[in-house]
Amino acid sequence: MRNFATKLAVALPPLFFLAPLLCIIAPRLTVTTLVVLASVVIVLALLEGTKLRELFKLDLTFVLLIAAGAYLFVNATWSADSERALGKAAVFLLFAVLTYGSVRALIEWPVQRAKAAGMGFALGTTFGLAFLLFELATHQWLARTVYNNFSFAVPHGTKGFVIRHGEIRRIPTFELNRDVGVLLISLWPALLYLFVARGGRVCQALGTILAVGSAIAIYASAHDTSQIALPISLIVFAVALAWPRGAWLGVTAAWCLAFALVIPLAVSAFNNGLHEAEWIPYSGRARIILWAYTAEDVHKAPIGGIGISTTRAESAKPKLRAKSQEAKKKGSYAWYAGPHAHNEYLQTWYELGVIGVILFMAAGAAILGVIGRLASPNRAFMLAHFAAFATISASGWGMWQTWLMALAGLPAIYGALAVVAARKLPAATEAQS
Repeated sequence: MRNFATKLAVALPPLFFLAPLLCIIAPRLTVTTLVVLASVVIVLALLEGTKLRELFKLDLTFVLLIAAGAYLFVNATWSADSERALGKAAVFLLFAVLTYGSVRALIEWPVQRAKAAGMGFALGTTFGLAFLLFELATHQWLARTVYNNFSFAVPHGTKGFVIRHGEIRRIPTFELNRDVGVLLISLWPALLYLFVARGGRVCQALGTILAVGSAIAIYASAHDTSQIALPISLIVFAVALAWPRGAWLGVTAAWCLAFALVIPLAVSAFNNGLHEAEWIPYSGRARIILWAYTAEDVHKAPIGGIGISTTRAESAKPKLRAKSQEAKKKGSYAWYAGPHAHNEYLQTWYELGVIGVILFMAAGAAILGVIGRLASPNRAFMLAHFAAFATISASGWGMWQTWLMALAGLPAIYGALAVVAARKLPAATEAQS
């Protein structure tokens, strides 16, 4: 067992290198990455003598995550697609348990182990950025090469693809939106490691390259949500450095208000004609319409919601699909909820009701409570990360997409790794390293 534990420990730096790199290249790999990474960290802790009850200690955060997962199973019973809903509930609970257990294991790591694995993570994120910049600069040459040589790799939906004589000549930039989102979610923990945990001229230079390069990639992409989330996270970071307590209170208040005000804000945006404002991109105007529709329908099941994945099941009905296609021919967006709300706060109200809102809002606040207890400047980096993720949640993907649920867990592991690596070594140990 000791030999196996030693081998697992040796594998940590390359494993943490591959995790962000593979997820940026192929975002749907977040699922496999989370399961493998968390499992390795948990198994290693058990092999090294940590008790299972220590890894899954019932603190407030874990209790709220378990309560949210349990409610999802109950909620799935009245979903229009109960089988899918139960599957999503199981995935949420699995990811929550794996993430929590691995973070608990990580915080007990020796500093030197965390520094070695953290360097792998930072380098993996940087290489992922290099891949993304190359694809953006070459109109996705690597993706086109793979698709044209391996037909099984071509995605099911080829909307916006330019195909001539059976060859893919151009792939729309929005195909990289997930990659950009994964990069942004990985960015702040990587910067925490490079600037705080590691330090030194080389790592600070690498951190600067990563920060500037990420900004270039985000604004060269078509992902409007990340383009909004990045400056918001930068503002939070700057305020958190100057006023740590105030920044934490502000982010916590914003998180709770996002749930409390999303319905009146969605209705108000539509009533004030923002869905017709030419200065808003088409995708934004379309979101305003589906947000308003969803917000006005919340009253149908305000307590328990209409059920997980019901929105998706309803939108797949032939009548609504025809309605959507007809509206798109006219250059507008249909008055319906779509497959999902493109806003996780609103989707929580619509599908989970006030019970789900209370549980998810409380779980997020508990996580912010953990961040609030971090030392400065660690707190500033993790608050910036939380702000970026919360902003993406307001206008990004559907909350039950499995790859996105996994992506919510990975940065917690990355952040814990960077925080542990930032701990001070004992003087004698530091002198030897």
